[in-house]
Amino acid sequence: TTNGYIRYKDFWEYNPATNTWVQKADFGGNERSYAVGFSIGSKGYIGTGSDVNGLFRKDFWEYNPSTNNWTQKSDFGGDPITFAVGFSIGNKGYIGTGNSSVLSATRDFWEYDPATNGWKRKAHIPEWGIYAAVGFSIGSKGYIGTGEGPLDAPFFEYDPASNSWKKKADFKAYAISFAVGFSIGDKGYIGTGHSGTYYNDFWQYTPGITTSCPVPSGMKSTNITSTSAKLEWDYIGDAMSYNLRYKIAGTNAWTVANHINFIKQKISGLLPNTLYYWEVNSWCAINPNLFS
Repeated sequence: TTNGYIRYKDFWEYNPATNTWVQKADFGGNERSYAVGFSIGSKGYIGTGSDVNGLFRKDFWEYNPSTNNWTQKSDFGGDPITFAVGFSIGNKGYIGTGNSSVLSATRDFWEYDPATNGWKRKAHIPEWGIYAAVGFSIGSKGYIGTGEGPLDAPFFEYDPASNSWKKKADFKAYAISFAVGFSIGDKGYIGTGHSGTYYNDFWQYTPGITTSCPVPSGMKSTNITSTSAKLEWDYIGDAMSYNLRYKIAGTNAWTVANHINFIKQKISGLLPNTLYYWEVNSWCAINPNLFS
């Protein structure tokens, strides 16, 4: 963050149960502002931004809350960038738009895979470059909107299954930049920001209603040992997460693992020389809940 021209690298954990903050290990890179962050599974990620010398950065770091330490990962795949947008969908992270060291406003969009620690360039943001926008994900789709660049308040939806963008209804207020965006369940929210005037209003976005939830396919069991196995299935584009259960054949006692954000899950504590059955379903919407 920044306070005037001073940049910081301190990092804090908030506990909603106790309404308290606890300082954690400082960010692994140098002090900076206008970076991006997102979470994948149990890890957090921060990268890009502008350092104390005003230089744009592309270093990228992973935070492990169980050990309270930072690990440097592969540099962001595009040019050094600031004022970008970051969010995650399932087990992948995404960074796009922003001011690059080459262009004042970019349409670039990149995908990060923690399994390979690698970046892939994805389809450009449609129409124009923007920076200081907001981004969030809802279920299996990502959303980017507002920001500096265009005269209106554009809003786009990204589908990782088809690697394509769709123009959605413009942000309903006005063209703003440096706002805040996040999602809760199946709704997105945008608030604050400025466009010559500073604002404190707050808006809710509801995407199109999902009416079906495909059944996962391609189920397979691998890496089988006497007490463990890895269960895998194919990606479902409309799924927010997956629910898994398994049991000993001939019994009715299921072991359940809900809200899995990956398309694979290791199970352990199995009995040797024992046959197990397992099932998985996809969860595509809430309010009301929609499962396969």
